Amino acid sequence: MRRVIVRRSPVHGKGVFAMQALAAGERVLEYKGEITSWRNAVRRHQREGVEGHTFFLVCRTAA
Repeated sequence: MRRVIVRRSPVHGKGVFAMQALAAGERVLEYKGEITSWRNAVRRHQREGVEGHTFFLVCRTAA
């Protein structure tokens, strides 16, 4: 069974949804894009973003 699916989201056009229960701390996807601060991401979106098209990801690492 697939772990995630991409489908229409009531929030922003498309979203990624879990197809089964996830364990706390379980890795679902690996992000390989640019890493920046939240502040810079918000500024960039205000300057360059397309309405209804956002990708704000929070990265948490094991302590």
